[in-house]
Amino acid sequence: MKSNGSPRGENRASCSSQDQWRCCAVEGVAGTAAAVVEVRQAGDVLAMPMESTIGAFIAAFDGQAPAVVRVMEGGGGVLVEQRFEAHTL
Repeated sequence: MKSNGSPRGENRASCSSQDQWRCCAVEGVAGTAAAVVEVRQAGDVLAMPMESTIGAFIAAFDGQAPAVVRVMEGGGGVLVEQRFEAHTL
């Protein structure tokens, strides 16, 4: 995981599954410069504006495919980047 200036240190990731699905999530605090949280998975990109003034974020994604979660500042610089491998059921 890449983390530049995260005031709280490491981000936490977890996964849950049942039958034929698997959901993973990551949460953390990226700092006041955070403007966008982004999930890249299977050729798709979902980017959402940061709603927290302190840069707290949570991102969830399909745990059966590799994913990258990034938190970026307004100018596009990456504050946090975490890569996830696919998990098989």
